[in-house]
Amino acid sequence: MATWDLWFPDVLVHAKQAPDPTVRQAICRSAREFMRRTRVWTEWLQPVATTAGQGVSYTLALPPDSQPVRLERMTAGGRPADIANAWVEPADWTQWPEGPRTLISSDLATYVLRGDWAAGEEVQVQVSLMPTLGALGIPDPLAERHLEAIAAGAKSILLAMPDFLAPELAAAYRMQFDQAIAAASIDRFRGHTSQIPRASVKWF
Repeated sequence: MATWDLWFPDVLVHAKQAPDPTVRQAICRSAREFMRRTRVWTEWLQPVATTAGQGVSYTLALPPDSQPVRLERMTAGGRPADIANAWVEPADWTQWPEGPRTLISSDLATYVLRGDWAAGEEVQVQVSLMPTLGALGIPDPLAERHLEAIAAGAKSILLAMPDFLAPELAAAYRMQFDQAIAAASIDRFRGHTSQIPRASVKWF
């Protein structure tokens, strides 16, 4: 894991007097926003064996120092399965678990499997992640790929603070940060290839 100290040489160029805790906080906030907006930190969680029944609740087993941004995909026995939108459900699924087999979560910490599930079925969830507020860093591959972008975001945060105020520089780094987010989002959409995904046509 790359700790926030990795960014110090880039971030402290214009805020040399900033105390270390303030710098680490700015870098963490920048990394959180970058990961939240781009969703480039995506992982398949360890498979979970189901308990027989309807409406059984499970806990997301997340990597250390991470919190989920979004539930991206789910498989049951290696085959794609549906994730329902908790906010459009017409009834309390914890009280009325009948219906099609779907995963539902309202807090991104636990989820419920609606419908009939046999014991021992293998369910796996893919989530996009961001570091927690108390995280010490992020995985090395993400740090190496997005070091400059996260540094720009951290500098925009520090240079907007009264003690290190430099509004023009803060605005310039904010623009650089937003542009890096847009570029990373496009790369993720294309799966870091030259291909452009095509949406399937749905007839209603």
